[in-house]
Amino acid sequence: MLGNIEKHGWHCNWVETKDGGPSFAYTIGLFSSYGHPEIIVFGFGADFAHELLSEVAAFAMARQPLDMNLPTDQLLKGFSCLFIEVPTSEKEGH
Repeated sequence: MLGNIEKHGWHCNWVETKDGGPSFAYTIGLFSSYGHPEIIVFGFGADFAHELLSEVAAFAMARQPLDMNLPTDQLLKGFSCLFIEVPTSEKEGH
């Protein structure tokens, strides 16, 4: 993980759930490398989730971060994405 952050500025972590919940992937390092919020996506396969997060990372690396307050069609062609802030209580595992 640290090697990926050092080399690419971020890392993608994939979590496949076994309890029937949606699998998910999330970024690690976008904030420390580029000041961009970390992103988590649910319900996609590992390859597509990584591809989607790579697109977000590309915007962060180009210092053209996506506006987290507005829907965007820059990630999924033909579909709008909406960002929702994860409550602090969920970030801390409470």
